Amino acid sequence: RTRSGKRPVIVIPGILGTELINSKTGETVWPSAFRTSQEGLPISPNLSANRDDLVPGKIVETLKLAKVLPEVYVYRDLLEALRRYAGYRQGDWENPSTDDDRDTFYVFAYDWRRDNVENARVLVRRLQRLKDKLKRRDLKFNIVAHSMGGLIARYAAMYGDADLPAGDTPIQPTWSGAAHINKIVMIGVPNEGSADAFAT
Repeated sequence: RTRSGKRPVIVIPGILGTELINSKTGETVWPSAFRTSQEGLPISPNLSANRDDLVPGKIVETLKLAKVLPEVYVYRDLLEALRRYAGYRQGDWENPSTDDDRDTFYVFAYDWRRDNVENARVLVRRLQRLKDKLKRRDLKFNIVAHSMGGLIARYAAMYGDADLPAGDTPIQPTWSGAAHINKIVMIGVPNEGSADAFAT
C-alpha cells in the first residue's frame, strides 16, 4: 500500500457482473428481483445487429434482491482490497487526472449479453483512448479478470481491435493488443470452455 507509482490496473468482471440500465427509462434491469418490461436482447446470427436499449452501468459490488435475503458481496471485496491494501484509487475512464497513470484502477463495465469479440474490441479502443487522455502512449496496464472477463482480456491481447476473419479463414493471433497490456491475472476463467455455463 505504501509503494507509489504502481502500474494501473483494469478490473474486468465476469458474466452478470455489470449492471444493465435501460437507457431510455433509467431502470436498473440487472441486478433486479423483478422482471422488467424490457423484452430482452434480440438474437440473430448477425451478432452485431443484436441491439436493445440496455447499456452497461457499473460493476456489481453487492447484491440484495429481497429484504429477507442477506446481502451478497460480488466484487466489493476485490475493489476494497485494491483500495485498502494495495493503495489504489478508482479512476474515471472519461476524465482521468494527470496522475491516473499510476496507483489507479479502472473498471471495464460491459454488456455481458453481447459477443465477447465485440466487448474485447471495445476494451482495446477504451485503453487506446485512455492512454491518449493520459498522454502516455507507452503505458501498459495490468488486468485482473474474472470468469468471462478473462476471455475478453485474452482476445484483446491476442487480436487487439481486429474482428474474427470471415468464413473458414484460419485465425492467427497477432498479439497487437499486447501493446496495451503488461500482465493478465485470470481468476476462474473457462479458457477451455464450460459446458456447464453454456447449459445454465
